[in-house]
Amino acid sequence: MSQLRLALAALALFGCALAPASAAAQATEPVGPDSVVYASRGRVVFYHNKHGEKFECASCHHDAKADKPFERPRQKCSDCHTEAPVAPVTTTLRNAMHDTEARAGLCFDCHKTEGEKGVKVPVRCADCHVREGGGSSRR
Repeated sequence: MSQLRLALAALALFGCALAPASAAAQATEPVGPDSVVYASRGRVVFYHNKHGEKFECASCHHDAKADKPFERPRQKCSDCHTEAPVAPVTTTLRNAMHDTEARAGLCFDCHKTEGEKGVKVPVRCADCHVREGGGSSRR
């Protein structure tokens, strides 16, 4: 019987030791499918909840188009804006977020506007794009 108590006590201590590490991991990982990968620049983690707390949904999400109605009330951008757009959609997911050549698009425009207001936001490519292994996308 004492071996059983000892084993249970050991499991309880082990579980308590893991709890802080687990909580720390959860705090740094994105919630939901918020990670977008651009192979040439590195991984971008977009925190949808964080942006949703600060801005109205319509700041980023547009209404359904007459020639491309939504299939469900809450759709991801990538449901319509794909790597190679399918008619009637004409904008790729990447260019909907940001067209690097035009230095414009949803992310670029908002980050420029917020930065001009003095809000601390990522403004350089390497601020958002991170190569696997933790390095920045700068060459």
